[in-house]
Amino acid sequence: MRDLRVMWATLGCAVLLGACAILHGPMTATTVGFDVLEFSRQTQFPGVESNLYATEVHRVKLNGNFAEGAQKFELWVDSVALPVRLVQDRSGIGMDMGAGRREDVRFTANRHQYRQGTSGAMVLPEETYRLTGKVLEGGEAWFVFSDRWGNETRWNLGVPESLPKLYAP
Repeated sequence: MRDLRVMWATLGCAVLLGACAILHGPMTATTVGFDVLEFSRQTQFPGVESNLYATEVHRVKLNGNFAEGAQKFELWVDSVALPVRLVQDRSGIGMDMGAGRREDVRFTANRHQYRQGTSGAMVLPEETYRLTGKVLEGGEAWFVFSDRWGNETRWNLGVPESLPKLYAP
């Protein structure tokens, strides 16, 4: 009888904790503390036959107030987190760990799309992306980063300008 009570208590706690994990507050992104200067998305198709179908290149240039120790930069698109590359400011130097206002911060993020490889074609390793737990609708994207204590900052960049598609020869 005692074992049955322990089992029910354990099961009850597990259900309550599971419900708490599912029912957390909504994720939001701010539109304050930064200015988007440029934000574009361009689809590029490779000129070599492979399992890589296309690459979406996202380019952003912004001014913003960054927290001390800003790190782990990501661009959230749809429901995935794209790793951000080439984070640098106006001087062309990579972001340092100091807090403050940064001008003309530029970065890119790529999202590769794959297809089934054909016989004899080059097969590239497929890059996978972390799920964010938030589905962004309407084409908007969020710039997300953490400070040195792990506090996450989310900036809603809006919808990128679509540039013409590029086809490699």
